[in-house]
Amino acid sequence: MAPPQAHQRDKLARVGKEGFDILNKLYPTKHVGTLPPDQACYVHQQYRVYRGPQVITVMEPVIDSNQAAQSYGGRVVVDHTVRRNIRRADY
Repeated sequence: MAPPQAHQRDKLARVGKEGFDILNKLYPTKHVGTLPPDQACYVHQQYRVYRGPQVITVMEPVIDSNQAAQSYGGRVVVDHTVRRNIRRADY
């Protein structure tokens, strides 16, 4: 007796074949303008390459916070206080 996995696989293959046979009867394929299956047809795809400026090559000026505040009419707030880490006792 065949193992149960082989039986399941055969059953699934049979059901799949029957289903596709029904679909082929309902929706027959049209072979108008197509090559016979024994002739191979290779389609050469043409890729379009963008030759304009790339994101990497376009350099915008980098400004710091002082220059940004000046150009946009803002203010710079600076905190010069010394902060110390608080040590916690591990219990």
